[in-house]
Amino acid sequence: MAKRLSSSAAKLPFLNDQEFEDEAALLLAEYSREHGEVLVPPIPIDEIVELFLELHLTFDDMQALFGVEYVHGALWGNDLRVGIDHRLDRSIN
Repeated sequence: MAKRLSSSAAKLPFLNDQEFEDEAALLLAEYSREHGEVLVPPIPIDEIVELFLELHLTFDDMQALFGVEYVHGALWGNDLRVGIDHRLDRSIN
């Protein structure tokens, strides 16, 4: 079975589209083994990020933070934080 890249690497490698999809599939498989298989969407991203990967998830105004229009998310590795643009927060829509 393939193994995901180390989450503790000091510098994350660039992944092409196929490598990114492969990593996502492996992460979902690992999550499914511990928490039950995810058979249909929606994928519990908040649970995966916060409970499984132990990162803090925030919804932020990415446009204001980065000064560009099309940033939908960011990872702050030193802070163990994942930020998602607040416009994508379906819980408020």
